[in-house]
Amino acid sequence: MVGFRWSCDKQLRDAVTDFAADTGLVNPWAADLYDRARERGHDHAHSVRILARAWLHVIWHCWQDGLAYDPSQHHALQRVLAQQNQTACHRASHSPTTTTEWQDGDLHTSVRPAVTSRAGTRWVVTRVKG
Repeated sequence: MVGFRWSCDKQLRDAVTDFAADTGLVNPWAADLYDRARERGHDHAHSVRILARAWLHVIWHCWQDGLAYDPSQHHALQRVLAQQNQTACHRASHSPTTTTEWQDGDLHTSVRPAVTSRAGTRWVVTRVKG
């Protein structure tokens, strides 16, 4: 059993793991894969290597098929997006939306939560004059 490959192109390994770590911030599939690795008890570095290996699989198939990466053709990404949409619809139908509104002179302001993600809750602020 190989635990970690020490004899390799270290610059390539560093480049691929940096790429993988950065994609966890913007790609839902990558974030999900990283989070599941962490839930299984792996540390950050090992979780990033797991994610890097998955990305290498995608990159290899793009190269072998002579195609550019197309998120709409990435079935695992589409599965994660569908689960997120289903969860968002379930939350919207089963949880109250907290909206705060106030009037300041002729400016009416309302604040409500829009999206909750790994990064936290994003808020929508609406200001109407009149």
